Amino acid sequence: MRPASCPTIRIAQLAGLLLNNPRLFSGMVTPVSLHNWKQQCRVSAAEFWDTHYLFNRTSQTKQKTLGIQMMYSLAINAILPTLYAYGYYAGNRELMHKVLQLFKEIPGEKNRITSLWDATGITQMQAFDTQALTELTNSYCTQKNCLQCAVGRQVLQVNLLQDHLIFLQ
Repeated sequence: MRPASCPTIRIAQLAGLLLNNPRLFSGMVTPVSLHNWKQQCRVSAAEFWDTHYLFNRTSQTKQKTLGIQMMYSLAINAILPTLYAYGYYAGNRELMHKVLQLFKEIPGEKNRITSLWDATGITQMQAFDTQALTELTNSYCTQKNCLQCAVGRQVLQVNLLQDHLIFLQ
């Protein structure tokens, strides 16, 4: 784990986010925009953390701010799903639609699952794509439910056709 991803730093950054945005949730609901989210995330951990990664050990001086990838990751994995659920609960279709649009504005995540999809030739450009492929992977691929998955059935059908053609030769 890199020092910037140290849990103590992440907790301090979250504390800074909540301290500087006491109405974080209500501030996100209206108006919902990626620009507003980035503005809210322009926070640093408390000054103590400029010279620490852990409580009992000093380090070189470096301001601990949320990077753009962490802002996107928070939006993709926490904020946008929460806003969507709130929109669903409140019957606010406009909010739900806006959240889905935001998923299309944020670049796709880079992780183990998206790398596997990249290797198949399926590239993901937006968070909307990576979230869909992550859900497919977790719900179908890792559960070995290929026959219940449209993608899995298509892949198996192509493989069966190729095997059949090889057999006929």
